[in-house]
Amino acid sequence: MKTIIFAASALLLAACSPVGQSDSASPADNPARTANQMPAMESAPFTLTIKGDSIDFSKELTLGELGYGKTHITVSEGNYEFDLNYKALPSNRSYPANLDINLKMDGKKRGYLFFAINDLRALKRMGVLGFETEIDGALVDVRLDFHSELPKVLRIDTLGDERLISDTLIGSKGFQMIRPMLLPLRSEGIRYQSYALDSHPFVMGYALRDLGGGGVAFEYDLTRPQESGEPRLAARFYYHAPNLSALREGMFAGKYFDADYGAIKLVYYPALGQTGPPQ
Repeated sequence: MKTIIFAASALLLAACSPVGQSDSASPADNPARTANQMPAMESAPFTLTIKGDSIDFSKELTLGELGYGKTHITVSEGNYEFDLNYKALPSNRSYPANLDINLKMDGKKRGYLFFAINDLRALKRMGVLGFETEIDGALVDVRLDFHSELPKVLRIDTLGDERLISDTLIGSKGFQMIRPMLLPLRSEGIRYQSYALDSHPFVMGYALRDLGGGGVAFEYDLTRPQESGEPRLAARFYYHAPNLSALREGMFAGKYFDADYGAIKLVYYPALGQTGPPQ
């Protein structure tokens, strides 16, 4: 079954990826650029942190610009393996490059994040990105901190009704749900909206949260309803935005690997603008 829910927009339909599309999906509303237009000799130091019940690991690493530095990083710790590949995308894509991030446990892929970027300076603007994923009943958090030095001026109370796009796919069930998202204020410093995935035992949700030191965190959650009424987090994909420009620059596709449903793909497209100015 395929469920598609959307406001009429040719731009939205062009941006959304169908079931079975490769992980190099990208939105259609950004100006196209090619990898050879990207700045030379850039580098981006970052801190990799992997935390869970069976791992607490941190390492300082540096990513180099395409064609000028180290763009493939593999780190092993115990029975975990982290693999990051910074690579160019075809010239017909809206973004010139992406980070391809995999987390494996005992040689089996357990977490995945495709994060589209214009260049390494975009990572420095955002600062933090990563994902949490449930492995054997416990959450593991993979976090990359690129140490943004931009002033963190964005706050929930200064943000208007930002329009966001979600695309949730369960390939094994032929299921796809595309939604434009407006996040109502739920409590001070938190905007959130969620939808059930029809008859499948999952709920997807978008959240914008104020960060303690300024800026906001964007989160794409996949949860499972529980008999207790409290949802259990299966996966979360996130990045930080110190300002509105950085918020609108993010685009990613993450995967949660479920024993029964296989890969569940969660695709986030950049904000298309505000419905009105902040009040």
